[in-house]
Amino acid sequence: MKFLKIMSIFMMISTIILAQFSSISVFAENKSTMVELKEPVQFMINESSYVKVEKGALLSLNEKQQLVFDERTYDLQSIKFETIIDSEKEPINLSDVKPVTEADPKISIVKPQTKEDTSSNEESTETGPPQLNTDETDDREKPQPNEDEEEKTPQEESDKSNSSDEDTEKESNNKEDTDKETESDSSKVEDTEDKEVNVKAISAKLTFSNTKLFETNQDNVSLYKKENGELIKVSTLIQGEIYQYYQDVGNWLRVKIGSKIYYLWQEATDPVDPDTSLHNPAAISGNQTLTTITEGTIYDNSRNGLVDIGTYEADESFTYVRKSGNWYKINYLGRYAYIYHSAVIESNINQLDYIIPKQDVPVNLPGKIPFASLEEGQLYQTIDEEPNWIKVKIGNLTGYVWKAAVWKTSEKPLKTTSATGQLKLKTTEDVPVFDNSTGKLIQIGEIDEAKEIRYISRKGNWYQINFANRTGFIYYAGVEALFTKNTKYFTTDQDNVSAMIRRNGSLQFYGELQEGESYERLADYGNWHQIKIGDQHAFVWKKATSPASAGDIPNPISDTSVQAIYQTKETVSVYDNSSGSLEAMGTITSGEKIPVLNTKGNWATVNYAGREGYIYKPSLKLLTKDVVNPQTTYTYEQMQKDLNEIVDLYPDHTQKTIIGNSVDGRNLYAIKVGNGDKEIFINGSHHAREHMTTNVVMEMIDQYARAYAVNGTFNGYKVKEILDEVSIWFVPMVNPDGVTLVQKGYTSAKNPNQVLRLNNYSKDFSSWKANIRGIDLNRQYPARWKYIQNAASSPGPAFYKGAAPLTEPEVMALYDFTNERDFKTTVAYHSSGQIIYWYFNNPFSTKARDKALAQKVSNITGYSLVAATTNPSGGGYKDWVIQEHQTPSLTIEISPYTYQEPVPLYRWGSIWNKNKTVGIYLAQEAGNR
Repeated sequence: MKFLKIMSIFMMISTIILAQFSSISVFAENKSTMVELKEPVQFMINESSYVKVEKGALLSLNEKQQLVFDERTYDLQSIKFETIIDSEKEPINLSDVKPVTEADPKISIVKPQTKEDTSSNEESTETGPPQLNTDETDDREKPQPNEDEEEKTPQEESDKSNSSDEDTEKESNNKEDTDKETESDSSKVEDTEDKEVNVKAISAKLTFSNTKLFETNQDNVSLYKKENGELIKVSTLIQGEIYQYYQDVGNWLRVKIGSKIYYLWQEATDPVDPDTSLHNPAAISGNQTLTTITEGTIYDNSRNGLVDIGTYEADESFTYVRKSGNWYKINYLGRYAYIYHSAVIESNINQLDYIIPKQDVPVNLPGKIPFASLEEGQLYQTIDEEPNWIKVKIGNLTGYVWKAAVWKTSEKPLKTTSATGQLKLKTTEDVPVFDNSTGKLIQIGEIDEAKEIRYISRKGNWYQINFANRTGFIYYAGVEALFTKNTKYFTTDQDNVSAMIRRNGSLQFYGELQEGESYERLADYGNWHQIKIGDQHAFVWKKATSPASAGDIPNPISDTSVQAIYQTKETVSVYDNSSGSLEAMGTITSGEKIPVLNTKGNWATVNYAGREGYIYKPSLKLLTKDVVNPQTTYTYEQMQKDLNEIVDLYPDHTQKTIIGNSVDGRNLYAIKVGNGDKEIFINGSHHAREHMTTNVVMEMIDQYARAYAVNGTFNGYKVKEILDEVSIWFVPMVNPDGVTLVQKGYTSAKNPNQVLRLNNYSKDFSSWKANIRGIDLNRQYPARWKYIQNAASSPGPAFYKGAAPLTEPEVMALYDFTNERDFKTTVAYHSSGQIIYWYFNNPFSTKARDKALAQKVSNITGYSLVAATTNPSGGGYKDWVIQEHQTPSLTIEISPYTYQEPVPLYRWGSIWNKNKTVGIYLAQEAGNR
């Protein structure tokens, strides 16, 4: 025994040594071999193409010790190489080496063997066709396709051919020879299409070496694909039909379905005269792919009706030419044939975003946690894949499906969605999921009990979800909707759901919400939703509702600016009108105040939990309304109208009086807001072009009076409480003649020729500051009047102080009105500079107080304080009040410099935001003195 082992080792070493010094290598029979080249070699592909391989490269040879590359066989006996028994390196793939067009004359050239060279190496023909996996024939009795003749495995050739283009692909199996044969066959079809095909070989000498056509001589002849070294049946041929093959490989014929390679046992066929015409000959194979989901039949339609010419197995892929109606056209062994659509799915290589389960397939969450299942035969969209798993989306979750349990396809469902929604539900049992894109409910899956997912919306009794990117529906009875902190909407599941408000430390009934309606919620309060009806925060019991989405709100509120405050005379219904007809969506109980956004006819619009609601106006009592529109050029006539409406609307806390008349006889109105014994005073429009100050004063009157009427707050100030202690007097327009002259021109004056003369006969009065007689009213007060600086010498648009103080009726009216009352603070509004004047030789005893007050107003408005100066120019209203009454008095300039022009309307928003609380603050401050 020891001797035999030594001899065996000696023989192996001898073999290796011999191979190193000889071009002939010794190999074990029927074994593939790896060799190392000992010289550079050029392998000829054709007359003008070579693949160059460097010395030292490793090559893999077949069992006959031949190199197979690009469907060519090469014998290496003429070159030097060494057999490699074991190596960590992999042999090179010649397909990766770029061919060259010119050979190097110094390097050995190896040419491919011809058919005659290799014919002697073919195995002897065995009798009988192969029968895979049957009892009749043992697999060991049938030879495999002869790999001496194949340069690539069927799988490799199949992969390579998948890229063929439908419009340009030629069915060419041998690039140099068979193109011509196929072309010849096709050209004869037109002449012989109606002739009877002779299905017998026309000559005893006819062999497969001189034809590409064959006839099956028995029924159900199997076609095989080669996969992982095994033959797998994919199709069968019908006896007596003629087909095309493209290569004879010993005992087998290579054929094509589409662009893929298959094998046919040669003994089950007979060669056919090459001049015989094929039925419906095929020229292209297509580059789109389908996958069979059941067994089925392949049909020819070139004769009368459909004729069976083959069958196919389930779960096979073929390229197809096109789809026509319900049929897929394929190239079947050189013939155009047809497969019915219901047995296949499209599965284009670059578009495999969809799957079809072969059976009901479970969907697992990470960690193999069961979650849901997909329905057999339904279409679903994928989002990603891993080696053995395909990922799908269920709601907001990623599920995993076993790849082997599905077919991949490019066919799309009728209706898909990418939305997941923000709402959440929990299944209370195993619930089916349905699709209704066809107009009827079809089950497409199931979700397991006690699973939480997000849903898109609720539609009636159904929840809409994303089910593998299909729009799925779940019936409400099998789930429980869940609220999260981010849920912004809800739907009432019961009728007459109470809305409660908190008053005096307890919840009190405010109204009811209608069943099936959806509303906006402001916040989550444990077992309660907080909502807003008008300006009231109400609470709704969460258990009587389910989550909703923004899409469930048919009429969301857009404009929340309040025009009026009403009070319900009785319990009123609130209606939705988004559908064009009135539908009740809730109620408000009697005696409740409700802000009204606008009115039209007999209807008032309100904010009802984020929705636009309508209330019948005769069932409401008007408490307040938005009277003043400050975003306009505000005229004397509009002021008169608005003042009358305000005092009519609020007779209990407003009072209007006339304190004098202008030169042209217009009334000088004063109005008080509040019932306090202490008083402060605010006026505007001393100067004609500064009429934006009237807008500010009138809006203060309107807003403070409204807030008082409903005992509400204004920017955090408790208005009624403040104004019951300190009233505010307003004179909105001190100079009505001048304002009207600026706004309407010289024809508005009683003496138009005079104002034209004073304006140098210019009809442009936009820069006019004075009253109608050309006297500047804010230089008329008896405070260092003699020392006024930069005074004009005669009447005109600006700066003329008059012949003496207090000559103008407008100034006299304010002078007398101020002296008659004990104002704690006064403000004169002017327009240019965004600054505050507060100082006019203030006594030492009041200077600190007055500056502190001015600084607070500066903080509110953002305007700068003007520094105190010695011997300031006088004549202004503020100057006289400080001098005569020793009370705080401010001149507030509301706008950036306007360069002798009125303040443009676009600045209104900014001006109001800075000044809206000045009046109510000064009233509050005066109450503390």
